[in-house]
Amino acid sequence: MEKAKRDQHKNMGGVHMSQQVQVATKKQVAVLENRLDQALKRFNTILADNKKKRELIDHLRQEKVIFENLFKKLEKELGDTKKEISIITEDSTAAYDQRDEAQFKMLALK
Repeated sequence: MEKAKRDQHKNMGGVHMSQQVQVATKKQVAVLENRLDQALKRFNTILADNKKKRELIDHLRQEKVIFENLFKKLEKELGDTKKEISIITEDSTAAYDQRDEAQFKMLALK
């Protein structure tokens, strides 16, 4: 019976096997905790970067709205100016035609 006990103890790794398993387990836990810590640091860095980028995107969207409104205003102003130029051109053409007609009438009267 004693021999069977010693054989089984040998098969299990001897006296120091339990201590070696505990040391290996602690080492593995430390390694995994370190990996988790590094992953969390990277995750937090990426979250902070995403927050900055979202703020930039929101700012750019606001600027886009402002510039679109300004563009519409300038387009309307340009259209109004073109209409005004067209009216002035028509008026000046009519005035030149009236002047020419008046000159012809004056020449005809002489």
